[in-house]
Amino acid sequence: MTNSRSKPRGTPILAAVLAVAGASAADCEPGTSAQAAQAQQKIKLLEKLTSDSEPLRRLQQGGDEVALATLDNAVAITASARQALADGCQADAAALSNEALRLVTEAFRSPSNARRDAQIEFKAELDNARSLFASLQGRPAAESGLDAETLSGIERQIRNAEALAASGSVDEAQRLLVPVSDRLQRRLLEMFDQRTLYYEHIFESPADEFAYLQQQYDGYLMLLSSGDRTTPYSARHRVTSLLQAAADLHADAQAHESAGAWAEAIAAMNAALEHCARATTAMGYTY
Repeated sequence: MTNSRSKPRGTPILAAVLAVAGASAADCEPGTSAQAAQAQQKIKLLEKLTSDSEPLRRLQQGGDEVALATLDNAVAITASARQALADGCQADAAALSNEALRLVTEAFRSPSNARRDAQIEFKAELDNARSLFASLQGRPAAESGLDAETLSGIERQIRNAEALAASGSVDEAQRLLVPVSDRLQRRLLEMFDQRTLYYEHIFESPADEFAYLQQQYDGYLMLLSSGDRTTPYSARHRVTSLLQAAADLHADAQAHESAGAWAEAIAAMNAALEHCARATTAMGYTY
């Protein structure tokens, strides 16, 4: 991340983390290929988040010095993690990248930006609710499961939430709107599940199938890191847990791939994709 501030800030980087980073390749535990893969993935994500991301831009605009110092620490630790990985210290790289992710999350949840984040979250939730409502509004009641009176009540609740936000009660508006979005989204998912489309994709080899699944996984990561949507507050813990599980499964898949265990690699990759799909749904993506 480019730092245009001329005066250095005094928040120290965690001594324990730097002690790990300062170890030489001869002193460190080599770790496992799975740890190396996890560290590599997290380092790439960290470098993206701390150089070009919507949360970063919001934090820089807010000017919270404590949060910015925390972010600087995360950047330094990420660099140490990459060096540890280059030195063959996989276990150290994994520990460092975990700590950097924790600090980035802490920085992006700066208290001074709470109000701004709440407004952004509500706007995303409102757009999502309107889109979901429009998708169901034109369908027959027998298909959507929602009669005219129910749809009218949902529309009224969306308008009430918008009015509350306009009056300054953003948190209250968010609490009113989230159940509406959840209900509409569940109804749409139920409809889609009843009309699942099946198709067969022919692969020439397990390696081709794995490469295809890897492309899907990369696509999910690109979507989730695009900054197009802000995760609703109520879903943040769930999204974080799902993405961590996906990253772990992806690392397992890569380890199996390296060992030539294609069945295990493909199974792990499919499981990772399932967790990514759940995370995108929790974030409000419905396509």
